[in-house]
Amino acid sequence: MTKRRLGVIAFFEGMVGAGFIVVVLLFSPLLKGWYRRWGATPAETKKKLSGDELVPRPRMQSTRAITIQAPPAAVWPWLLQFGLKRGGWYSYDFLEAMSGAANFIDGHSTWRIIPELQKLKVGDEILMHPRIMPLTVSALEPERALIFHTRVDLETKDFFELDRKMPAQYVNSNWVFFLERSGRKATRLLVRSRLDYNPPNLMNTIAWRVFTDPISFVMERRMLLGIKERAEWLAGKRR
Repeated sequence: MTKRRLGVIAFFEGMVGAGFIVVVLLFSPLLKGWYRRWGATPAETKKKLSGDELVPRPRMQSTRAITIQAPPAAVWPWLLQFGLKRGGWYSYDFLEAMSGAANFIDGHSTWRIIPELQKLKVGDEILMHPRIMPLTVSALEPERALIFHTRVDLETKDFFELDRKMPAQYVNSNWVFFLERSGRKATRLLVRSRLDYNPPNLMNTIAWRVFTDPISFVMERRMLLGIKERAEWLAGKRR
């Protein structure tokens, strides 16, 4: 597929994504119960996952899921390489570009496995946006779990432990990708986010609950669909 055609597709997909964001923002109070558990079963939303302990008292949590008709081995490589200056986010590239978060190796969310990005390890940092704190790999279990974590005292910009007095201003969040086999050839991919922040004032409520929460859903939903498309394509190619 030519770069121009990819650009046209990305533009029209971006317009659809932008419209979806507007709808979700406008009706967020009515839709949040749905979009915070999009695709997930009641049992999955209650399931304890590795990484939950990093944010023991979340003010916000979402658990989303998707079934991929491919084994975990075909899903895992796409998780290892996403991110800024990496393989992309498999989401709405046009919207990522508008926000300044589309600096990807291939110029768009990649459709190839990039060998040099398959060596992700604990402690590595993944950029989401040039002006946003990076995600740190907290734990990694091949073809099973990938856990990102960010915890920062917003006054000192330092990491802090939970066994001491909590800072006056902080953000503590995780992003967990969990893979389970579903039958002989399919994978169930769960994505959980937990967020704690302080202070719980009006500004933070507007920033996190009114804007970030619904916008993140739209982008993450498309990312899950993008991972599904790529993993099923890769599984078919390997047959």
